[in-house]
Amino acid sequence: MPGSGGRGERGCGVGAGALAGACPAGPGAVPAARAAVAAATSWLGYRMRPTAPPMVAGERDGRGIDSAVADARPPGCPRPLALTAVIFTATLLAVGLRLYDLSRPGFLLGINEYDDGTDFGSAIRLVHGALPYRDFAMVQPPGITLLMFPVALATKAMGTDIGMAVARVITALASAAAVPVAGLLTRHRGLFATLVTCGVLAIFPDSILAARTVLLEPWLVLFCLLGALVLFDGDQVASSTTRLLLGGVLFGFAGAVKVWAILPVVVMLVLTARRPLQASVYAAGVTLGFRDRRSASAQRHCADPAGVPAPADARVGPLPPADHSRAGDHRHRGRPRHRRRDRARLAAGPQPTTCA
Repeated sequence: MPGSGGRGERGCGVGAGALAGACPAGPGAVPAARAAVAAATSWLGYRMRPTAPPMVAGERDGRGIDSAVADARPPGCPRPLALTAVIFTATLLAVGLRLYDLSRPGFLLGINEYDDGTDFGSAIRLVHGALPYRDFAMVQPPGITLLMFPVALATKAMGTDIGMAVARVITALASAAAVPVAGLLTRHRGLFATLVTCGVLAIFPDSILAARTVLLEPWLVLFCLLGALVLFDGDQVASSTTRLLLGGVLFGFAGAVKVWAILPVVVMLVLTARRPLQASVYAAGVTLGFRDRRSASAQRHCADPAGVPAPADARVGPLPPADHSRAGDHRHRGRPRHRRRDRARLAAGPQPTTCA
């Protein structure tokens, strides 16, 4: 029929009728039908296009960016390069400030503290065969003695004054080493948290003041931060038995340096209290790190490592109690037993230290 042929020539075909529902009428019906057909074809083509295979971890796209890492990173999360730059810059600042403090006149080779002499001197006495707590008095745990023992051993060749200078530089570097450890501990919290942590620890005045000579605090902070870095996996306590044991050993040795490490030790015990197995492994590590090392030190170092006899004053036994009667104290009068014991000790002379 002519009417039917006219509609067909205008574009009212089978495909258009199926999509539009009916053959449109009017002069503007053909452009509308063609637009509907084009939109439907475009939608179908988009839905039926082949999908790209997933990229393997480590595979790089055409832009040279690891797509897996880029897609996994949440919006606003800093790139690892920025975190590394912050930690590295803060560490350099910490090292520079502490070494500059030591470079001032009288700080590297001078006498500006009292405790550094007892801390480093205990290691020197140990090198010459005297044992802490038995041959001389020491009020601190033996951790600093063991840490300073290699430097004290080198004083046989370079002297005690140079040895003290080397020990001060090593302590300053240990104080600065706490900065990158703290940065690694807080980097999962973002760029700002890492910047504040590293920056404050690098320029904190008390930290710089304690790092100018051989003191306990820099080593205490370093070992506590190392223990926390091993124990924590992000914001959670690690479930690995090896990490729990190693973290406990580090915290225990921090307590062997200074007893104030008991505070973070108790905090970690509270955090692991709901899991008795984790708590027991961690407590075993703390005990292993804090155990008494005096017997092991006596077994290894009671004899002079170089084969040279130790000085007599370094090998004497415990000194007899002071005679307070000469100073007006009459507490020991009427006790001849004490006086006989003191005379026997003085007559026997210096008692050599022997290995068990």
